[in-house]
Amino acid sequence: MTEGLAPAPVEVELKYRMRSVGPGERLLASGELAGLSALGPAVDVLNEDRYLDTPDAALAAAGYAGRLRSADDGTVITLKGLRRLDEGGAAHRREELEGPADPTQPPAAWPASAARDRVIEIAGDRPLEELVTVRQLRHKRLFGAEGTVVELSLDDVEVVADGRVIDRFAELEAELREGEEAALGPLADLLGGIEELVPAATSKLDRAMDAVHRERAVAPDAAGATERATGDAAGNEREDASDHVAKLDDEGVGTTVAVVAAPTGTSADADGDLAIDEAPTVADELAADLEVASDELDDEGEDEADEDLDTEAGDDPLLAIDSEPDPFAVDAIEPVPVAAAAAAPRAEPPPAKAPDADAAATPKPEPRLTAGKTPGVLTDDHLAEAGRKVLRFHLARMVAREPG
Repeated sequence: MTEGLAPAPVEVELKYRMRSVGPGERLLASGELAGLSALGPAVDVLNEDRYLDTPDAALAAAGYAGRLRSADDGTVITLKGLRRLDEGGAAHRREELEGPADPTQPPAAWPASAARDRVIEIAGDRPLEELVTVRQLRHKRLFGAEGTVVELSLDDVEVVADGRVIDRFAELEAELREGEEAALGPLADLLGGIEELVPAATSKLDRAMDAVHRERAVAPDAAGATERATGDAAGNEREDASDHVAKLDDEGVGTTVAVVAAPTGTSADADGDLAIDEAPTVADELAADLEVASDELDDEGEDEADEDLDTEAGDDPLLAIDSEPDPFAVDAIEPVPVAAAAAAPRAEPPPAKAPDADAAATPKPEPRLTAGKTPGVLTDDHLAEAGRKVLRFHLARMVAREPG
């Protein structure tokens, strides 16, 4: 207690932690407790307690916890002594000062009271900052006999920090409102014999601040986990943007095409980093690479190949190539006997019955495979469709050159 200040009134109460709320509810419903009779029905009150102190913890240094309690009937400032005036256990004896307050105004503007005066003497003009908020739904009932009044309350408590509920617990309290402390003796014996009630050695503020400290200790680990998760996601994106190679090779005729599968709307700058809204699509790069492949084939002797194709097409309808083919047309590719012109005739399986003479006299049309100057890959073709066009293009050229 601060030197030179008048002694404060003393609060006397019994406090218990709850393993279950059942015993507390039964006690509140009882009409008599340890010689004390119920003075009225149980009522519910919702309280919000904001615990305050100056930035340099002046109230705590003076031995007080400051609390602004808001209820339906207004706001009260309470100063409770941090030092217990008892030997421990369920009984708590502490200094307590109370008075009206306005949470929107500094202490100097509050209505006059002993609690306000003590806050001003300790804190001066330093602002009061919130430490933690404790919300509690209090189910309470008054019991009394021969000038003694005890308030029994079952408190459902939530600890709130940074706008979030970080802890919940329940307590049972029996506070002496009027009379002598000796009247709490029989009630303490009754409550101490209930297994589900555990004597509380600390206050609600102590338990709330423990929850705040646990939450702050966990916060750095959570931030690290978020950073690791972000790094993993970035690594996955870089892996998804790795080079994919599609090899088109058939009997030595083909081209290896490297396709960079970058994320849509990105490109690589000079340092290899991804830039936004600059990259060509996969189909764009594929078309460009296929154009290079076609040019290489043409450089190897396109004019000579075209002359061979024209000569051979006159002898074999299979190898006929349209003079002006549609480069964007994709015909259905059916199995073609590629080596039929050079190999010996194949042995046909014995027919189940003699073929019809007219049918045997009419030859079946051979499928035709045509090719243009380019594979005909479009920028908006899917990768599979582009591959089919490239395969068809090289297959037609290979078939045309096979007899030679």
